[in-house]
Amino acid sequence: MRRAAALTCALLFAATALQGQAPAPGGLAVYGCVVADDTGQPLRNARIAWESAAGVDPVIADAEGRFAIAIPSRSHRLTISKTGYATATSETAPVDGVEIRLPRGGVITGRVTDERGTPLPMASVAADLFVREAGHVALRRAAAVEADDRGEYRVYGLAAADYAVSIGGSRGSGGAVGQPTYYPGVSFPLQAQPIHVAAGDEVGGVDLILKFIQPPVRNASGLIVSNVDAGANVAPPASEAGPPGTVRGRVIGPDGLPMPHARVQLESSDRLFSPASAQADEDGWYAFHDVPPGRYLLGSDMPGYRRSVPGQRTPWERGDLVTMGADRAEVRVNLALRRGSAIEGRVIDEYGDPVENVAVSASVIRIVAGRPQLVSAPRTAIRAGTRTDDRGRYRIFALAPGEYIVSATVGQQDVDRPTIDLPGYTRSYYPATLTPTEAARVEVRDGEDRLNVDITLVKGGTSRVAGRVMGADGEHAFATVSLAPSYRSGSVAVGVRSMKADGVFAFTDVPPGEYVLQAAKSRVNPSTEGEFTARFVTVSRADVSDVVLAMSAGSTISGRIVFEDADAPSTTDAFELAPVASDPDSVSLGSDPVARADVREDWTFEMRGIAGPRRLQVVHAPDGWMVKSILASGLDVTDRPLAFGTPDQSLTDVIVLMTSRVTDLSGAVTDDSGAAYDDSAIVTFACDRELRYAGSRFVSWVDASRDATFAMRGLAPTDYYVAAVDKRRYADVRGEVENPEFLESLVAGATRVTLGEGQRVSLTLKMLR
Repeated sequence: MRRAAALTCALLFAATALQGQAPAPGGLAVYGCVVADDTGQPLRNARIAWESAAGVDPVIADAEGRFAIAIPSRSHRLTISKTGYATATSETAPVDGVEIRLPRGGVITGRVTDERGTPLPMASVAADLFVREAGHVALRRAAAVEADDRGEYRVYGLAAADYAVSIGGSRGSGGAVGQPTYYPGVSFPLQAQPIHVAAGDEVGGVDLILKFIQPPVRNASGLIVSNVDAGANVAPPASEAGPPGTVRGRVIGPDGLPMPHARVQLESSDRLFSPASAQADEDGWYAFHDVPPGRYLLGSDMPGYRRSVPGQRTPWERGDLVTMGADRAEVRVNLALRRGSAIEGRVIDEYGDPVENVAVSASVIRIVAGRPQLVSAPRTAIRAGTRTDDRGRYRIFALAPGEYIVSATVGQQDVDRPTIDLPGYTRSYYPATLTPTEAARVEVRDGEDRLNVDITLVKGGTSRVAGRVMGADGEHAFATVSLAPSYRSGSVAVGVRSMKADGVFAFTDVPPGEYVLQAAKSRVNPSTEGEFTARFVTVSRADVSDVVLAMSAGSTISGRIVFEDADAPSTTDAFELAPVASDPDSVSLGSDPVARADVREDWTFEMRGIAGPRRLQVVHAPDGWMVKSILASGLDVTDRPLAFGTPDQSLTDVIVLMTSRVTDLSGAVTDDSGAAYDDSAIVTFACDRELRYAGSRFVSWVDASRDATFAMRGLAPTDYYVAAVDKRRYADVRGEVENPEFLESLVAGATRVTLGEGQRVSLTLKMLR
């Protein structure tokens, strides 16, 4: 069998292509074949990398195990790896090709718990190789993994040898410090019991117990508090009162039993100071001392469990606030942790073979800035992601109920633990697609584990988008080039890719879709934007080359501000006029701020470098004033998109007419019983859907005051819906008002009002449930 496989490799060397690699000047083409050491069978998709220096991309073996790699010199060190096998190295430069044999990798499995037998998710488990150095026995790190929510771990890809297995701590456990513990429960490395692993062996039952050290107590300001004065973070019996300004309680689990070592955080709702953090003791008690009067966000989390926040029903809700009164009487709040749901499956290649060390993550689709975007799963776990093992298996845990998009990524260069780098593959979405728009959504119910969510890595199918950047002077220019799915395509956005381009740019591994490409220079000064251009690019399965991004110096907008009904304010400081982008695809992907008009003492103004469709908008006016109209060449352009970018599109006679007849909308918020309700936000939005565009001055919101009253001055005259929303149910009201579906959901329970110029309206709003 082995001779036959070797002969097959030798016969195929002459036909082996260089997989797109060309030898460097004076370099060498290294070619060979990778086979399994025990069977002699070729290993398809084995990874071969040249580790001597940077600049040489790794390659993968073809379906017959063949490979070819171009290296700069004959001196080299090849590293060869394949899922399920131990990594091998080759330092001999082949002449007529070489057969590289990979032994099967060994595996050590076990379970990690604390002293009570509770699983410790995300505990880091390491396997260290016993080696002899200078006559002494030492340990050398061979591999490290993390335990899952059941405390189970699997260290894989081990060469035949003796190993020491250890656990060094559990991340996300409230700052607890774990004593380094070696199997079978010793503290010193050389006392560890050697675990012998043979090629292809799986050694099970190597269970580890982590001991915790209680961290120091910190007050709400983040300062360490004396254990003597603060009670050592252990809440006193229920019959005893704590020191003034104490927030305390108990963290319990799904079974009602105490949750030792759970992390608890206390954060000012007004963000007045840094969050305080504490860790529950052995009986689940926590305490924060010397807490100033105010309102606070309180939450608890622990690896493997969903984050617990009082009054929170879904991860997107803010939950209840904890109030510390002026008398600083003790506040008691118990927190209940719940086991989250999990998504399990495998990651395989096009042959159905498992792929190890692939980053797998669960994301959700949210409306951000009026468009669907893929964002990280809500804060229900320390991390909504994991890595695959040698079986290609993954398990994402501590998830809240909902619909998720699951993706697998290779080639991530994380500092702590880079993923496997397989050339030709890119991020793939379940079940086997390159775009989240085509991905199947995985529905997870409360307490349910979704199994067999298998992802097939997609090979190829991506393209290269490259071209040139030209300045306004027609010469190659240095600029920031950004690429993102276009808004107009309706596709799910997955983030922005940006690069600094010195006249040329190239983006690789771009999935099919319609994109917007932008080139931009930084803003020259607050009133002058940098050169800019945007254009659309459709990517199929062919490379898009020689895209020319010709930046424009932009247009100039100048004019004057006129105040009717009263004298002009004494200073221009409180006045801001800006050309707000009216097309989401023309908004700078690099988050470069738009210009702010340079308003002079005589109330004339000027802005330069303006490019793309914009709306002129007074984003801030002096007290007692609001915009009445904006005129350009005598035409009313208030709220109208205008095209800019070239000198002939400049405007030089803009008149911004301000009026002192300011609208005034005020009132109070009550609950169902008629009592004042202060934990609310008031959202106003135009009845006319056409006026609810991104950045519209016809959409606004404000928090209710502590006395449950509100006031909104300077709203543009029109018909409005006014609704009070419970802030407990929305963690980010500012972001929600950008979602058209959110605004539409408020219509049925909203109050309709008409605001005319100078009109004052007062009303009482009932909290929407």
